[in-house]
Amino acid sequence: FDIGLLGEANKIAYGLPSDPTTYPGLVAAGANVNIAGPTVKRVQIQLAVRLRQGLTPSDVFAQIRSVVASVVNGSDLGKAIDLASIIRAARNVSGVTAVTITYPAFTAATDSITVQPYEKAMILNLDQDILITLVSS
Repeated sequence: FDIGLLGEANKIAYGLPSDPTTYPGLVAAGANVNIAGPTVKRVQIQLAVRLRQGLTPSDVFAQIRSVVASVVNGSDLGKAIDLASIIRAARNVSGVTAVTITYPAFTAATDSITVQPYEKAMILNLDQDILITLVSS
């Protein structure tokens, strides 16, 4: 709460005794205003991928994890994540010939990861949150 945008909001709301000219404060004495960031929604994804022959799966899996995490972590606050965008990102990794999402379920009725208006979707751990299974050719 002391750094970044939240820190600045706190300074503006409550004032800064060391710089009252810049930050005089807006909140009445004794009042309490809660200033907080979004709730983190941990996203976990499982993919089944098919690779071109002769590639080392661990190298390609690291690239897939990176691009999938970029899609999820780069999503806007409170915005659902289209599962097709995850497939597209993983499919664009060199050497990947096919990608299927096995979790969460990808159907016509569930084609996105829902996110509440106050939530920020995040991949917190690449190895734990993005599981990849190799499908043989």
